[in-house]
Amino acid sequence: MTGARDVDLLGFASRWADHGGGPADQIMEVFGFSQTEFFTRILRLTDESAELDDARRRRLRRVARLRLWLCSA
Repeated sequence: MTGARDVDLLGFASRWADHGGGPADQIMEVFGFSQTEFFTRILRLTDESAELDDARRRRLRRVARLRLWLCSA
């Protein structure tokens, strides 16, 4: 089962998935996380959450991996 905070993280990531994952400043403002921490958590949640359908899981993981790669470049 996913906690309320995790549901909020996944909801934000889902809303922004088609637009590259959301602005780093908004992630910091809403959650208090760097974008690296946010997308690392999204990867963990998409591994653990049974509530996600496969298409949503793949989309969120693709965006999270891309953003983490961009942060490391």
